[in-house]
Amino acid sequence: GNQSINMTAKHLENISAKMKTLQTFTNELNHQSKNIDAVNETISYIANQTRFLALNATIESAKSGSSGQGFAVIASEISKLSEQSGSASKQISELIKQVISNIGAVVTEMEEGIVEVNKGMDLTMVSKGSFDNISQSILSINSNIEEIASAANEISRYSHEFADYLSSINRTE
Repeated sequence: GNQSINMTAKHLENISAKMKTLQTFTNELNHQSKNIDAVNETISYIANQTRFLALNATIESAKSGSSGQGFAVIASEISKLSEQSGSASKQISELIKQVISNIGAVVTEMEEGIVEVNKGMDLTMVSKGSFDNISQSILSINSNIEEIASAANEISRYSHEFADYLSSINRTE
């Protein structure tokens, strides 16, 4: 019984450790989600600036007619913003890969946690069975003790009766 209880306690400790690990991964996922949000804000800003520059490029192109010098400067800026958008997009892609990796780790830890929970439940059932057997044994021993005590009392009573009988025979002789 004690060994089963100790094993149950050990498995419960394992479950607790797994849950702490899950919490760590969850916190990391939360942090990475915030990073993704920040990168998305950057992309949104860049997209807005790109639209603004494209509009300016169109206006400058119309103003300059055939010369289009202003258009060249604006087009260069659009190109830079486009590069930044690509870089931010790559950052998002990397963060998403990390999130997916951590989600996989969380799933694995959860599966292992479930296995540990099941082991703990099995051991608890074994412990319960052991304690049920001990309880039944104690009840049986108590019953046997009561029978022995009753028999001892009866033997004592018969011994007294027999002693009294022997005394009465000795007196009559």
